[in-house]
Amino acid sequence: NNALYWSIAIALIFFMGLSRELGSDRPAYIDEYTYISTLLGNFSSFLDNFLWLMAMGRMPLWILSEMLISTLSPDNFTLFQFIHVAFVNSIVFWFFKKYSDCKFLCVLIYFCTSFIVFNCEIMRESTAVAVSLLSIPYFLQRKWAKYYIICLIAFGFHASSIIMFLLPLIPQFQITKTKIFFFIIGIIVFFFIGTQLVIAIGNMLSSSFLEERFNSYFSSGLNIIGLLYNMTLNFILPAYILYYVKKRRIFFDFVL
Repeated sequence: NNALYWSIAIALIFFMGLSRELGSDRPAYIDEYTYISTLLGNFSSFLDNFLWLMAMGRMPLWILSEMLISTLSPDNFTLFQFIHVAFVNSIVFWFFKKYSDCKFLCVLIYFCTSFIVFNCEIMRESTAVAVSLLSIPYFLQRKWAKYYIICLIAFGFHASSIIMFLLPLIPQFQITKTKIFFFIIGIIVFFFIGTQLVIAIGNMLSSSFLEERFNSYFSSGLNIIGLLYNMTLNFILPAYILYYVKKRRIFFDFVL
């Protein structure tokens, strides 16, 4: 079983790591990688590129990883992609094997729902997710210093991993259906008024950057069906799962 399991992992890593056409965001990643300053360049160029990418929403550790690998292969994005795919999927497969009795089912669900996205579309965020998974053993053992150090590293790749800083607080709250209901209502209201709120804040700051980022991550030009799908997938379903595992005392028994 273990041999088959890791054979599947290796096959998927090579399939995705060496691909050249998959992913609608791939051209943007290639452009960023191609024109980025390398660590061997002069300091002025390095600093200018670093600050420019930070202004574009890239986190420091992601920028440094691009710069580091581009010193080894400045014109070969495939190397960067392969290292990313190998890193993310090795950790994901390790996590399934360590914490699930149905690791093959987990792999199937991962492949059907997130595999392409993690490896081609949201490379920065999937790196942060992979790093965050490394913190779970320390979370379960209540080794908070090591846990938060890894969370900080994950945050250095993508800001969305800030949620990991709040994870230890979740078992302290009583989760009820009523709270889940009002949480969902709050998310729906936020989606419909959030754009105008962000535009107003952007106008106060004389910047359209916030509006562009909001549209990129939340609305994405979707119609109402796409919007409801995103809310269900990203908010409503996770909220229900959290309620279910809390009610059944799954997982949280380790940390209470």
